[in-house]
Amino acid sequence: MKNQYIVRCVVADGYERDLLLSDLESKQSFYVHYMECDEYLYEGNLSQKMKENQIIEGDLYIDVAYTHKQQQNDLLFEQNIKESPHITAQGSVQKQLSSDTYLCDFGMDAALIAVTFEDDVILQENDFITISGILNIEIEP
Repeated sequence: MKNQYIVRCVVADGYERDLLLSDLESKQSFYVHYMECDEYLYEGNLSQKMKENQIIEGDLYIDVAYTHKQQQNDLLFEQNIKESPHITAQGSVQKQLSSDTYLCDFGMDAALIAVTFEDDVILQENDFITISGILNIEIEP
């Protein structure tokens, strides 16, 4: 089942969108990157496809990530750059999906998040890692 979010803010640049979302269950808010291939917007134009207070369903994922293993086991999910989908997260590896993609648990109520790394990485289940990358959302049509 996809997770549900409320769109709090939409910042558009061409086909790219930065969205401020709030998780419907946990009320946690965070920025994500999203590509809207069916709608090109010039600066200052409002989206007709994505509006504030709209409820959307989708899966979070992190890409362009880099990592290193950790010894500590504190979960972390933070965005320190104002109004940016850049994220730093700490959590445990749950499952390998491909040579560069893993499902990880960062303590989000949104369940497991797929992380795609810049290069192939060798991680094992239950490895505790810190990653930095771009938080994205894949939205159900």
